[in-house]
Amino acid sequence: MKKILIISIITLALVVIGCSLDEETPTSPEPGPQPLNKLCINEFMSHNNNVDIPEAPGDFPDWIELYNGTDTAIDIGGMYITDDLSELDQSMIGDDDPALTTIQPGGYLVLVADGEPQLGTLHLDCKLSDDEDFALVDKDGSTIIDQHNTTVIPDDQSEGRVPDGHDEWQILNPSTPGGPNH
Repeated sequence: MKKILIISIITLALVVIGCSLDEETPTSPEPGPQPLNKLCINEFMSHNNNVDIPEAPGDFPDWIELYNGTDTAIDIGGMYITDDLSELDQSMIGDDDPALTTIQPGGYLVLVADGEPQLGTLHLDCKLSDDEDFALVDKDGSTIIDQHNTTVIPDDQSEGRVPDGHDEWQILNPSTPGGPNH
């Protein structure tokens, strides 16, 4: 009987001590969104009626903004944009002017999705439509670097990663072609 009493007292003491230790257990804060640390599609506009971009002043075309989240300059000349994932080499980004197609670390480049590549290096042979996948494809014409599915967004508003280069997408109004998203 004495043994049972001693074991019961010890068990009760351990339970009380264990409960008091659980009062405040320090926790680590949850990590925030992490940057992709790569070249990525950062923002796009598929219904442009009034947003002027320097690459096509006064024309109000659809556009795609790329962001260089690396620490190295990247020349995208010769890469592809496609709105048809069965044809990855659909629209080659002009490779005739590296000064235009090189994106510095932390920098942006806006491509004009007007279906008129003859208008210049940054003009693409495709346009954006609602609810379709589009992708940035490497120079080999078969490796997808990044892709996104367009959604139905109001005219003159864009969809972009917030903050730049992260996984989260938001509707942006105003849009920020060639600059930081907020």
